[in-house]
Amino acid sequence: MGSEMCIRDRHRTAKVAIVLPVYNVERYLKECLDSILAQTYQNFTIFAVDDGSPDNSGQILDEYAQKDQRISVIHKVNGGLSSARNTGLSKIEAYDARFQYLYFLDSDDVLPSDYLWKMVDALEKHRADVAVSSVKAVSYTHLRAHETDSYLVCRLLLEKKKKKKTNSHIL
Repeated sequence: MGSEMCIRDRHRTAKVAIVLPVYNVERYLKECLDSILAQTYQNFTIFAVDDGSPDNSGQILDEYAQKDQRISVIHKVNGGLSSARNTGLSKIEAYDARFQYLYFLDSDDVLPSDYLWKMVDALEKHRADVAVSSVKAVSYTHLRAHETDSYLVCRLLLEKKKKKKTNSHIL
């Protein structure tokens, strides 16, 4: 009973870093951000990376960041999806808060309101390093709902890389 209670307490305090690469998605971005902010699990920070978007995506991110302190916006010159994700990872590593989990979300997807709660719960319950799920997300880029593989990665994996003085990068 004692260890179960400890897991539940940590579940409430485990902090999730969400990396959100953004490029040319002004038509879909507000719904994506609203779906994150409406999560039943509220202990997260969004690292939104405006990858030099030529539309108003960067302005939308700035507006949302002014309203919610959990949103950190990074504006950069366009370098592609991997570059944007790596920029988000670098910002997380420099951030002074500790994160237990890392989540990558596409900026044209909309999450169910209990999604983060279920993912963190599964990770905590099974003491797993990675959780992979198939979630029905709305992807407006593809103009249809589709199954998306999503995953949360335990921050401890990133900490191990940091101790070895290597960088975390997505290819």
